[in-house]
Amino acid sequence: MENSRKTLLDSLLSEDSGGTGQSLEELLGMAESKAEHEQSLMINAAERGDQDAIWLVGINFLYGKNGFSQDPLEGIFWLSQSTRDTAPIAIADYYEKQGDFENMKKWYLKVAEQGKYRVHDVFLKYLQEYWGEENRNLDYAEQCLEVLFELDDNEVSKEALYAMAMGLGMKFAQENQVKKGLKWLKCSAGHTNNADLVEVLLERLYAKILTSSEFYEEYVQEAVTYLEQLAEKGDDKAIRLLSQYYKNHPEDVKKTIYWVEKSSKTGSSAAQYWLAEAYLGKRDWGLGVDLEKGEQYLKLVEKNPESRIGTLQGAKRLREYLETERDKRYNVPKKVLKSKDAENLLKEAEKTKSTVLRIPNEYTDIDKKAFSYAAQPYIKHITEIILPETVCTIGEGAFDGCCSLTRVNLPKRLESLGKWAFKGSTFKGIFMKTVKSNNVIENLTIPGKTKLEQNSLGDISGIGCLRFEEGRTEMDWMVFYGLYQETRICEMHLPSSMMKLTNTDTHTNGLYIEKLYAPKHLKPAISIIEKGKQHTEIGTIVYL
Repeated sequence: MENSRKTLLDSLLSEDSGGTGQSLEELLGMAESKAEHEQSLMINAAERGDQDAIWLVGINFLYGKNGFSQDPLEGIFWLSQSTRDTAPIAIADYYEKQGDFENMKKWYLKVAEQGKYRVHDVFLKYLQEYWGEENRNLDYAEQCLEVLFELDDNEVSKEALYAMAMGLGMKFAQENQVKKGLKWLKCSAGHTNNADLVEVLLERLYAKILTSSEFYEEYVQEAVTYLEQLAEKGDDKAIRLLSQYYKNHPEDVKKTIYWVEKSSKTGSSAAQYWLAEAYLGKRDWGLGVDLEKGEQYLKLVEKNPESRIGTLQGAKRLREYLETERDKRYNVPKKVLKSKDAENLLKEAEKTKSTVLRIPNEYTDIDKKAFSYAAQPYIKHITEIILPETVCTIGEGAFDGCCSLTRVNLPKRLESLGKWAFKGSTFKGIFMKTVKSNNVIENLTIPGKTKLEQNSLGDISGIGCLRFEEGRTEMDWMVFYGLYQETRICEMHLPSSMMKLTNTDTHTNGLYIEKLYAPKHLKPAISIIEKGKQHTEIGTIVYL
């Protein structure tokens, strides 16, 4: 019965189909091709947990093979169900082909967790590939290197990784990726045999930051700190870089002067030129106009083999300016400031209760005892004396009785400083018996060409910093005669130009120097002075 029913149905289908011989399933659209049939069978097997089927279904969906439509999400789903070791590798490989580095890394790390595959070599291969020129992608190379550091705990292997970190940092720096360049160079610092090279590369990168600080503002302080550490160790390049930076950013004047002066000592003609400008009043660094110092630095520039044409041209213009200023300041008729002039100046100061005595520019010489207390008692109230650059000589006892003096400048062209010029410690006149002296001068710089007499610095209560400038070739310790045991000089600096230091004092004297800076060749002479009758006591001696 069943067979006859089938025969009848086939007959009907044959008639309806126009003799094509199609089956009922085909006419109803339910028939499967061979490929579709196999696909169904494979998916059914995979759903039942067949591992071979799971692998095949995953691969076929991932790449659209064997009649499967490409569906990466479906393929990754099935491969993630696979127990095969190669399944996560296949997924990682797919993501790598798609340029999806993040997902590639994620799946290779899963492989690493299994511990059955040398993932280290994979990332090393990719690192080298992304590092090269053909497929250059430093961001991917960076991620590879980060993974390698995570995977590798072998110190020997890590040394190679630190070398790669140095190279990667250098490549980032070349491409002006400062942040990443710093990251990898600092990572390698202290961990590679090429430590010196790392230091050089960091120095170059920090130099780039400082010379283009407007573009790398967030790294400037880091660069300054690093270069200052190098500079303090004596690195000339770092010193010069810092001087250039601070010259362009002179908000911190003290640091600017400090680094520019250090740069000048390294032989930098640029730094020497900037200092010449500063001392000639062309840069406002608070150094004041000092024509002699300005000329000293100009001479350094003019004789410096490093000086470029532009610098020399600038120096030539400064030289012309210097000569003009010198004519204005120094070529004035000789005029002596006498006692009557001093009286008028002090009366004016007393009238306004001023403690500052300013000597007018018109005077070239200050007569002996011009401001003596005996004739001008208001001198005891003066705390500061400002002398113009026109002054050439200061006579004996010119400011005798200045018992409150704490500040005084000596002009660079001063030719002679007389005995007891700033006498304030010992009073012999009847009028001075009730006056207590405290003339401790903060800073006193003696120009190199100023002639000093016996007792020139006598009867001063103390000096904070006493500096004898370069150019002085000899000195007799008798310039201090008249000081006594309580007299204290906190710092004293003797110049390298001083070749002869004598002591002709035959009287008892006294002086305490907390710290003395002196050239090495004066060591024997200083030793004699310490043992002599003048009772000079020195706390610390620094021989330069």
